[in-house]
Amino acid sequence: MVDVSANAETAREDETEAVLWVGQQVMRAIRSGRTPKDNIFETAHIAGVMAAKRTSDLIPLCHPLNLTHASVDMEHSKTAS
Repeated sequence: MVDVSANAETAREDETEAVLWVGQQVMRAIRSGRTPKDNIFETAHIAGVMAAKRTSDLIPLCHPLNLTHASVDMEHSKTAS
């Protein structure tokens, strides 16, 4: 790797999107809050923030970046299958 410690700070922004398709039975359990592992939205939120903070550990040759903000937004919708 190249030493980038002397480089000036650069403003960076990134946005990532993921889509998860689940069956009707799973969606009903999620909406009713009856899932075996408690609130899955809170678990997903924590996992998203942790992934942002640990990106340099997960992607080969990625330099550690000091984050000033990370957010995770989720929504669910009903679509025809």
